[in-house]
Amino acid sequence: MFIDERLTEKMSYGSGFSDSFENTKTEVLGGRDFRRLIHPYVLFSQDMQTSDLDATIQSDVVAMFRRASGQFNSFRVKHPYDFSTNALVGVPTFDDQVCEVGDGVYHLTQWYDDETITTAARRRILKPNAGTVLVGIRDDLDNAQAVVNHFTVDYTTGEITFDANDQYTVTGITAAASAVVTIGTHSLVADDTVHFSAVVGMTEINGLRGKITAITATTITVDIDSSAFSVYGSAGTINTEPQSSEIVTGGCYFDIPCVFENSTLDIDRSSFEILSTSIGIIETYNP
Repeated sequence: MFIDERLTEKMSYGSGFSDSFENTKTEVLGGRDFRRLIHPYVLFSQDMQTSDLDATIQSDVVAMFRRASGQFNSFRVKHPYDFSTNALVGVPTFDDQVCEVGDGVYHLTQWYDDETITTAARRRILKPNAGTVLVGIRDDLDNAQAVVNHFTVDYTTGEITFDANDQYTVTGITAAASAVVTIGTHSLVADDTVHFSAVVGMTEINGLRGKITAITATTITVDIDSSAFSVYGSAGTINTEPQSSEIVTGGCYFDIPCVFENSTLDIDRSSFEILSTSIGIIETYNP
């Protein structure tokens, strides 16, 4: 089970922490060694030792330990220097990190190397902070658009799910600083984004994703400058859902799900209100 609470940050002061990976190393006759990466996900752990644990912190920690039933339940922990998708500690943006794809959903991910490398070090963000998740889509030409509508975030898993796709047939596109696209009766609204494909004539717009800035009953205006494009000929399709050629990105503040390393909490009492203890916590991949 997961306790949706953050362990008091005061316990981190003066503590040590580490990141580790699941590797194996085999040495063979002749002095050579062979190394294998079991998986690319970093594992956070923290050893929190304090000799001056005041009564307030004592109450918080002991209460959390009891609610967690020792090692049984997990809880939130704020990493001392890795709690944002933007340069570890910066203000998140919608284009911070590429989301991993699996099981039909997109997973918020913190990459520590090039995401195109299969073995690149990363962290699956399982506990984003509520209300901080921003989502974007990079189109075929790697232009990024912030997504406002048509998706939901599961703040207990870090999964992003897009709404059912809205698809319309294009029957006209103007050559303008903001292209006006005729699609017939529709239910799109301002700030929706749409991906263009299969347009004949104005082929430069194929593969682009634009944000809707204005609508009429049968048209949408998108923030794509088509003034220098070829003249629209015929056909074309727009889709709201990310296409196979596109990349979903995300940004957020996040916590790390952890468990206590031991099922016993030892506390030394040196005076009436001053206590000392040593507490170990470790990240869990299955909160």
